[in-house]
Amino acid sequence: LPIYSAAEAAARAASVSSGPAQGVTAGRQVALADLAGTRCSAPTVSVDPAGLSAPVGFPGRVGVRVACTVSMTDLLLPGLPGSFHVSASAEAPVDSHRERQP
Repeated sequence: LPIYSAAEAAARAASVSSGPAQGVTAGRQVALADLAGTRCSAPTVSVDPAGLSAPVGFPGRVGVRVACTVSMTDLLLPGLPGSFHVSASAEAPVDSHRERQP
């Protein structure tokens, strides 16, 4: 499902950002761009940029959770729900030697 790759790409984008605010923005933009044109409607993206607050020289991780609703109404198969909710989470390491902004 594209939601898994969107979460992974968003975590990578957030992890290379220069600070927490930039990480949240980058993660959200990448995830929403990856999901554009897919069956995911009303996507939500949560970015945990805590690892970007670690001092230079210390390891950190950035986490992303992406969720959306997938419509099944056009399949017309008995027993299938009209839609279902899917979510995916991913983490990426922060470069411990990269300069960061608060």
